[in-house]
Amino acid sequence: MIVFFGMTPVLKSFLFSLIALFGAAQIVGGFSFGGDITVLLFAALIFGAVNSVLRPVLETIAIPLNWLTLGLFSIVIDAFLLYLVTRVVPGLAVTAFRFGGLHFELPSPYLSVTIPAFDVPVIGTLLVTSLVISAFILMLEVVFSDD
Repeated sequence: MIVFFGMTPVLKSFLFSLIALFGAAQIVGGFSFGGDITVLLFAALIFGAVNSVLRPVLETIAIPLNWLTLGLFSIVIDAFLLYLVTRVVPGLAVTAFRFGGLHFELPSPYLSVTIPAFDVPVIGTLLVTSLVISAFILMLEVVFSDD
């Protein structure tokens, strides 16, 4: 494992947020920072602060809902926090987009899967983007753990 030698948790959170937001902007069609690096830096700063301050409060309040949904309500909390960040940071945009569809076909004619194209609304973009950001941060925490 790679270790952050003497790096403070705040700096680590900022860097992870920066990488995760950049990665999400590259993967999710309806999430962008307009190509401006200052928007991305400011968004990472605000995103790290919001996750450090508001997320624990919201997760504590939402414990019953998290128990009922087996933890899936955390995705809604993440999407809400991302929405707050997009409202605070000018230039960070979440818009609806069109998913182009997928088609998988294996050698057997009976083993094919087709997902048709469909429009993803803004709330769907927020949910998908928050999942992608969470996946990036989780991978970074595993790779760069201090253990």
